[in-house]
Amino acid sequence: MLRVLLSVASLALLATAQTEERVVAVRSLQPYLQPSLQSAAAIDSALPSNESSVGRDATLRGSARAKTEWLIDLLNARHKKNIEGGQLILAVDEDARVALHGTKGAVNSCLADIDSIAGTLARSIEVSVYQLAAADGKLPPAFIDGKSLQTALATTPPLWSARAVTRPGGSVKLGDVRWTAYVRDHDSEVAEDSAILDPQVDHLFRGTRVALTVHALPNEELLMHGSWLTSDSIELSETSIGKDQAMVDLPNNRTAHISFGGRVNNGGGLVVSAHREGKEGMSFVYVVRARYLSPQPQRANNLFVFPATAWADSTRTGWPMRAAWFIGLDDDDSHPLLDEMPVLSPRALGSFLTPQAEGMALMAGSTLVINDNAAVCARAEAALQQLVDAQLHQAELRVTQTSTNGHIATHIVQPVLANMQAEAFIGTERAVVGDYSVEIATDSASSNPNVRVIRSGVWSRLTGHAMARSWNVEGLWRSAKQLPARYRVQSAKPAINMQLPDYKSATWPWDGPMPLNSEQVLAPHFSVQVKTQ
Repeated sequence: MLRVLLSVASLALLATAQTEERVVAVRSLQPYLQPSLQSAAAIDSALPSNESSVGRDATLRGSARAKTEWLIDLLNARHKKNIEGGQLILAVDEDARVALHGTKGAVNSCLADIDSIAGTLARSIEVSVYQLAAADGKLPPAFIDGKSLQTALATTPPLWSARAVTRPGGSVKLGDVRWTAYVRDHDSEVAEDSAILDPQVDHLFRGTRVALTVHALPNEELLMHGSWLTSDSIELSETSIGKDQAMVDLPNNRTAHISFGGRVNNGGGLVVSAHREGKEGMSFVYVVRARYLSPQPQRANNLFVFPATAWADSTRTGWPMRAAWFIGLDDDDSHPLLDEMPVLSPRALGSFLTPQAEGMALMAGSTLVINDNAAVCARAEAALQQLVDAQLHQAELRVTQTSTNGHIATHIVQPVLANMQAEAFIGTERAVVGDYSVEIATDSASSNPNVRVIRSGVWSRLTGHAMARSWNVEGLWRSAKQLPARYRVQSAKPAINMQLPDYKSATWPWDGPMPLNSEQVLAPHFSVQVKTQ
């Protein structure tokens, strides 16, 4: 039952109501609550490790009433005359519902405002993801318009696809994943005259997964940022840690993790693609598309409301390049995130757009509200579009590694946003028993294996800042290759088996202006290019 508290004055108004027909209406305020960002957690590796750490992102929800107070204040301001005259009563309950009672005309006028604002803030956005075949290792551009994408899908059916529906500021995770349980490691427990190994069972990720957040922009544009993870197994070998001792499973996976970000027109898409030659290589083309499922709603008079989640977004992108992260079956498992969205703070945004506003102008959480005359609303909307064009620069990042015979050995193409960290990795992840810890007690000893993850492939990590004729790039690129591991039986009681990897790598940093649309050779057989639209 709706819990509505009416004041004594309100009851008096009911008793003295005019003969005009009075009606009651109830609306849920859930569309005005900020979207949950719990699903924005992302993962960047397929192999867990005993060196990894696990964190959990907590979403602070607060009370529904606190998150909708701005709406009630707005309605009270816009319908002040009817409220003071007794033609309209508003009441809100603890479950984010508002009850309206009054004359039919006053109630319908208020409902029109509520429905108009809800149509903007809770406008449905369809997010679709596609895996397309990579034609002979040739990679497409990082941006595609809606018409071209429809043509491509009709010509070449996707290998895999999925869709979800969210709203501005919403986060989604989509994927096709297989989890395989395996014995990752052993912990040793010793006591007087006894010792035992405690097996540690984890779950190995294989498949494809995308995590992304989508934001509304003016002029029917959409902003997306997130990451793709894809991995499949080359080998899952069973290895003894010593003579007559327990076994561990050592995965060897092909893995690619690539972040992305960019602006698209309604129905357009961002394309993430990569190619790596060799028996341990992989090729893929992934597309993420966003489009509105309904037309832009009719606006209320003298009111500009916009879901400015891109300016109030607490999600972040960019992932540290560590050896491996734990990946569990719980979708809330996540890890530290680095960079905030490259836009103004909510407070700065409100001041920037409405320097001379006479009415109500505020940032209510992630919602921009301007209740003023039509001219002020129009100026704010135009300034918001100009701000988007000035802030949200994007580019196509191409990383190319060639072999000694001139063939492309590794190629990565990804859409990136200025001022936001972009990362990519394509290669292999191999687990090895690289070391042991020793546990000793009276008349007892045990060796605890330390399983490590060795990566081979190409890494890319950069943040670009848009300038007049170039991007100022703070970046780091790395190429690494694992050579055949040496195996050793270490004398001990009991004897233990060790794998000693041989590893070589090269690193190329860049900190300074990078000419646009021009290939930059960082080393023989390795180049980077930042292409603008």
